[in-house]
Amino acid sequence: MLEQGIIHRDIKPANILRMGNKWKISDFGFSAKSRLGFKDKMNVGTPLYMAPESLKKSYYSYKSDLFSIGIVLYEMLMGQTPH
Repeated sequence: MLEQGIIHRDIKPANILRMGNKWKISDFGFSAKSRLGFKDKMNVGTPLYMAPESLKKSYYSYKSDLFSIGIVLYEMLMGQTPH
């Protein structure tokens, strides 16, 4: 059976909410259903937090969301996005 999940496609600080001791991701307007090996070519999201493959309108997958989370974590630690 293939693993299924959601690709958010717009991870950014404005879409991460803190509710008490819990953190939640919001705004699933650009999200897509995925399964193992899923790749999409739709160019959506906030450019400052998008993975390079998304900006190039190339195929991307859940790994693009991980890249965006990395940008958000960097911003949390350094107080600015990477240049």
